[in-house]
Amino acid sequence: MRTTDRVVRRLIAEGHLKTVTVVNPVNRCPTVIVPAGEVARFQRKYVSLFALAKRMGKHIRAVKTELEVPAWSPRSIPRR
Repeated sequence: MRTTDRVVRRLIAEGHLKTVTVVNPVNRCPTVIVPAGEVARFQRKYVSLFALAKRMGKHIRAVKTELEVPAWSPRSIPRR
């Protein structure tokens, strides 16, 4: 995923991404990861506004005004 750790952590906290805890092979500490299959599932279900606008060949603002209901409120995902 092309996003920040902060956004991924928020998606996990909101329940949009599932995690598993595995043992780190180097230091043997438990590590929380998002499995590749879960990332693929998320990317099949959701699309970013930027990617959608690019696919449609439209400006982001034009696509945003065409959307009836956003998947998340803009305030629910932290900005950089």
